[in-house]
Amino acid sequence: MEKSSFFFSKNVDQEEQKEICSRLGNIKVVHQGKYLGLPMVITRTKDQIFGFVRDKCQKTVSNWCNKKLSQAGKEGEDNGKRKVHWCSWKKMATGKHNGGLGFKDLQGFNKVLLGKQIWRLLTCPNLLMSKVMKAKYYQKESPLSCEVKDNSS
Repeated sequence: MEKSSFFFSKNVDQEEQKEICSRLGNIKVVHQGKYLGLPMVITRTKDQIFGFVRDKCQKTVSNWCNKKLSQAGKEGEDNGKRKVHWCSWKKMATGKHNGGLGFKDLQGFNKVLLGKQIWRLLTCPNLLMSKVMKAKYYQKESPLSCEVKDNSS
């Protein structure tokens, strides 16, 4: 019970919140925060929901790079000494057989997966997924001509 807490919507009166908490053994009221690394209050913005994941990954990779690379491998210029020049992402994403480093182009890969989903929506309209997507995002038009809503993912 000491680890338990309540989160009330903004529609619950302060007095009601105090009454409920006192009847349940003075449980704490939580307004905003994280539980197991996830935000307790989820709104419709994807950036608020998943932005912390992106930021944490970037921070982890940055820390890992700084720990693992030698001083010569770190970016920048110090006292007129030249350091390593990084190559472009385009070259990194080029296949090894074409002279690149063979990293997967995640933005291109995401576009391919989205294209595959559009293809399934057009060719298999009787699937449950197709019916749900049509009902939610493009009731009266084609998935190719509908506008993207603010709360779509």
